[in-house]
Amino acid sequence: MIKLEISQLDKEPDFNGFTCGVDSIDRKVKRSYFPHVLRQAKTFKIELGERKNIAGYYQISICTIKTDNSNIEFGDYGDYGEGEPEYTAMKMEFLAIDERLQQKGIGTEVLRSAVREAKELGKKWPIRVFLIDALVGKTEWYKNRGFQLFSEKQEMEYGTVRMFFDLMDADEKEKVAAYTEKI
Repeated sequence: MIKLEISQLDKEPDFNGFTCGVDSIDRKVKRSYFPHVLRQAKTFKIELGERKNIAGYYQISICTIKTDNSNIEFGDYGDYGEGEPEYTAMKMEFLAIDERLQQKGIGTEVLRSAVREAKELGKKWPIRVFLIDALVGKTEWYKNRGFQLFSEKQEMEYGTVRMFFDLMDADEKEKVAAYTEKI
């Protein structure tokens, strides 16, 4: 098992020499510090081993999403009778692993850790889903890690497709179903 250390940026990093091999994501990485200090998002560095070599970066933000035309279960019940259903989501803005370290399980471990943390936060705060705008060529990779297509009909910029991980567990879904039968 690879020993990873994940921490929030505490200063502007030197991104020179870092590439994940995808220009659009590399640009997001290089611009990630400003939204971090503005508290629009939080950027994390991924360090590897005792030497703490940079293995990658990822960024998390919070947003609201409308669930009409989505594949999210119970989307029809989120509106309280007041219009289009909306949910709060935790969104991974990017996940960038150094191209020399890809295919070693680092991205999988980082994603699992982020989803696990989102689930914990979702127990205390109203966070329903974990989102990512995945590169079209990576959709199967995300599906194999429990993500689903947000909608069958979608066009995103930079050759991405929105995917989600439902943070609501089976017991919570049963509570929603039982309650909606009563109302």
